[in-house]
Amino acid sequence: MKAQLVKENINFKQPESEEEFQADLFSNTKKATKRIINNVWTIEYKIIGDRAKIIKYSRDDEEGYEREKELPMGEIKEGEDRIADKLVIWDNWGPNWKIQDPDKIYDIINKKHIFSYKG
Repeated sequence: MKAQLVKENINFKQPESEEEFQADLFSNTKKATKRIINNVWTIEYKIIGDRAKIIKYSRDDEEGYEREKELPMGEIKEGEDRIADKLVIWDNWGPNWKIQDPDKIYDIINKKHIFSYKG
């Protein structure tokens, strides 16, 4: 009996540049959190050059809850139609984080609807 080739439904996106390809291969993912009422929203992302690629945005990430106080604070800024536009990071945040200037602001490479980043 010959083996059958099974085609799987794989969501693969060709990297837009050599820089993005290298970053995907060699960079580690990072995480940042933001507490909203009783939920901790965790942003998993990679830095590619001076931009960010969002991997996942979820309130179901256990690590985000466990490490909330040691991870940086992050926020995804939205443009029109709730499309993610910028990733804002505060490395050293405290009770007054909203009035502090962020430490980093990245343009998002893979812009899409804010709740489309399921990982």
